[in-house]
Parts: sequence; structure tokens; C-alpha cells
Amino acid sequence: MLSDKPDAYLGMRLAGMDGQVVSGRAEALEKIREIIAGGQVGILLITGELMEQCEPDLTAIRRESRIPIITRISDHSGESITKGLERYVHESLGINL
Repeated sequence: MLSDKPDAYLGMRLAGMDGQVVSGRAEALEKIREIIAGGQVGILLITGELMEQCEPDLTAIRRESRIPIITRISDHSGESITKGLERYVHESLGINL
């Protein structure tokens, strides 16, 4: 899990998920590339605002590599994880759920 918000990171850690707080777009993209290269993560969750900051690059990354699945987790920006998954399926496969 990548977060730009320490409170979201803490909540996910309390739920047993590993992750990291990053300070912005450049650091997030660097970490995402490290995660992909490591090949150990199947699903990567990213907080809403951070995902919006990285979106054009994430589209390119998704085209290069289908694993990990990269999706948004709900934070104060309001989009739920379900909506994030629905959007991911639509962007990847062209299917509306």
C-alpha cells in the first residue's frame, strides 16, 4: 500500500497490510517501479489523491505490466475501493460493471 497520508497508512498497518508513506508523485512512481521489479506484490493499493497525481503514468505502467493490479483505496477524497476496481476493470478491459 502506498499513501501520501500517514493516517491512512497507519489504518492499513493496523489491518495488517504492509506499505509506505511517500511524499509525492515522483517518490510514488519510483516506489511503484520498485514494487513491479520485485515481483512480490499482486495488488497495490494507493490512496486517492496520490493516485490522481500519478494517473497518466499509472496508465502507461498498467499497459507494461498487468501485475500488480493497481487500485485506489478510499480516503477523505471519497472514492471507494469498489469504484476504483470498477474503473480499473473498465480501463483495462473496456467492461462496465
